[in-house]
Amino acid sequence: MAHDASPSWSGFNYQGKVAIYYALSIINDKLNANINFDFTPYELTLENTEDFEIVISKKTVSLHQVKALQEPSFSSYQNALFGISIELYKEKNAKGYIHTWKKINPNPTKTLIESIADDIANVVTGYRYAADKTKTIIGNALSNSKNPKKKTAILRLAFPNTPANKIEKALFDICTYKDNALSRLSNFIYPDGLEYCGLEEINEKIKTELSKAFLKKSITNSTKQITNAFNYFLGTIDRHITKRHLTKKQDEILSIPFSKLLETIEYDFEDISTQYLAFQFKNQFLEKFDEFMSYPELYKQPLLDEGLDCNLCSIRSLLSLLPPETLWEYYKGFCPHQRFDSSNNLTTALNVNMDGVLFVLIKIFHEIDYSKTIHNSSRSRLIYKTPLRPRDQYLPTTINNDYFPAKIARGILDNPCMIETLFEVSTLIYDGKLIEKLPSQTITHVTAPVAVGADTRERREEILSNLRLIPTSQAKDELNA
Repeated sequence: MAHDASPSWSGFNYQGKVAIYYALSIINDKLNANINFDFTPYELTLENTEDFEIVISKKTVSLHQVKALQEPSFSSYQNALFGISIELYKEKNAKGYIHTWKKINPNPTKTLIESIADDIANVVTGYRYAADKTKTIIGNALSNSKNPKKKTAILRLAFPNTPANKIEKALFDICTYKDNALSRLSNFIYPDGLEYCGLEEINEKIKTELSKAFLKKSITNSTKQITNAFNYFLGTIDRHITKRHLTKKQDEILSIPFSKLLETIEYDFEDISTQYLAFQFKNQFLEKFDEFMSYPELYKQPLLDEGLDCNLCSIRSLLSLLPPETLWEYYKGFCPHQRFDSSNNLTTALNVNMDGVLFVLIKIFHEIDYSKTIHNSSRSRLIYKTPLRPRDQYLPTTINNDYFPAKIARGILDNPCMIETLFEVSTLIYDGKLIEKLPSQTITHVTAPVAVGADTRERREEILSNLRLIPTSQAKDELNA
C-alpha cells in the first residue's frame, strides 16, 4: 500500500461522489451490452491505496486519485501524483485515473505525464548527488523521524523495510519509462470532453447516470425517484466510510459489491423515509466546505508537505463521519440564535440558510487551531477551549453581522434549547464586532418554552448577561495566547 487515503477523505462528499459516478458509468456500460450482465466479481473499494479502486475477481483493475483543490498548478497535485505513480508501479495490470475539480496545469513546456516524471526524477537526483543521503527524501524513508515530508511518508508505506538503493531504482525506472506505470496513468475524461468536474456538475452527472440505469431497468424515472436514489447512494457511501474508519486497522479491506449498487438501482424510491432527507442535509452541509475551499479569497491551503495540518480539513473529517441525524443536532448547536421545530422534522433541515455555514462557521473552523477543540459527542457539541482560560468555552456559530445585539438576544431567548446549548459557554464566536454583554430585556411577552421546566424567564435572561460575542480574529488571538 503506497499510502492510506483515509485522512484526506470527507465522507461521501466529492471523493465519494466521483466514486459513485464512475461505478454507475461502468454499470451502464455493461448493461448497454447485456441487460443481464453478472456484476458478482465487481467491487468498489474506497480509501485504500488511493481514493477509490475498481476490483474485479479480487484484482485491482483501476486506481483513482480524486482532488478537489482550488489551485490548478501542478505543484498542488504533485504529491498525490507521486503516490499513484508508485502504486501503478506495484499494480502492474491496473490503470490509473486522476479526477480533479479544476484542470491541472502541467509545468511549462511539459505534458502532465512529463511533469510527473520530472518530479520523480528530482527525487532520484536529490538522492544520488546528496552529500548526506540520509537527509534526502529517499534516505529519510528508512528512518523513524516524525512528521516526514509527504513524499517520504509515501515511500515509507510503499516500500517497507526496503533498502534505499532499491527504492531509488524503482523511482528511476518509473521516471525513465523503463516501467510502464506512467503510460497507464491519465486524466479522466468525462462525457462532456472535459478533464475536470466541479461540485455541482458531479451531482448532475450522477443523476444522469441514475436516469440511464432506471430506463434500462424499466424503473420509474421521475425527478423524485432520481433525487431519492441519489441521497440513498450518498447514504451507502456514508455508512461504508464510517464502518471503514472503524475497521481500517484490520487486514481485510471493506468493499462495496457492485451487486449491492445494482440492487439500489432496482429499488422503488417513490416512497422513502425521512432518513434520506438527513442525507440530503448532510450533503448540502459538507458541500459548503468544498465551496469555501474553492475560493482563493477565503481559503489558502497550508504547506501540507511541511507537516502542517489544515484546521478546516480536520474539522471536516470529524463532522463528515457523523451520522446525518447527528450532524443535524450539531448544526442546531452552532445556531443558538435560531428556533428549530420541536418535532425535529428533518424537512426543516432542507430549508436552512447555508450562508451562515459558508461565510461564518467554516471561516471559524479554518482560522482557529483545531487542537483547541473539545468534541463532546454525547451532547453533539463542538467547542474551543484553552488552558489559559479553563472556565471559558468558545462556541463557533453561524451568526453573521446582519444580526444586531437585540436580534441575537431575541433569537437566543426564543430557542427552546438555549439553556442546554449554552451550558458552560461564555463566548460565542461570530461574524461581527465585540459585544461584551447582550441586552437582557428584549422580550416582555414571550412565555417560557416547553420542556424548560423550572427555569424562569429571569434565569433564562441571566444567561444573556454572561455571554459575550467576539469576532473570529479575537477568538483566534485568545485561544492561541
